[in-house]
Amino acid sequence: MNREQACAEVSAILHELLPGSGPVFQAQQHLQRDLGIDSIRFVQLVLALEDRLTIAIDDADLFRLRSVGDCVDLVMERLPHVGGERGV
Repeated sequence: MNREQACAEVSAILHELLPGSGPVFQAQQHLQRDLGIDSIRFVQLVLALEDRLTIAIDDADLFRLRSVGDCVDLVMERLPHVGGERGV
């Protein structure tokens, strides 16, 4: 999966969690401040990312997830890449 596909997956999950949200999410949008994601929706977001993308998100990683771009970055780090290497 490339970064564009990861962005599309994160956006699709956000659209499911935030019905009626705008058509496009921006990487710099803050999850809580700009999108209004509360603690329950945040947990739903993390679980959806793990489930849909078959990745594991550690508790320590939760503090890194502040923006849409942070979610995409973490997805790219966690997804297996060609040759079994992990991306940065």
